[in-house]
Amino acid sequence: MARLQEACDEILLAHARDPISSIIARDVDRVHWCRQDFETALKQGDNAIELNPHYSPAYWIVGLAQEQRREFDASLTVFRQAQ
Repeated sequence: MARLQEACDEILLAHARDPISSIIARDVDRVHWCRQDFETALKQGDNAIELNPHYSPAYWIVGLAQEQRREFDASLTVFRQAQ
């Protein structure tokens, strides 16, 4: 529906209310990826992984962002960590 700014605002509000949720942290990352803000997606992905290094969906979004930036070797490494 192309309401990515609204989605970003809502997920940031959720993140402010629950800053240690791995799922919300990953969703912050995913919204930035959908907005094609890959630099922010990578930073948020690192934060999500730091919160819970065992939460594989966080690695997946980081890998997708690296792929879009044509960082294929780094992307492959992160995708392997997601397994």
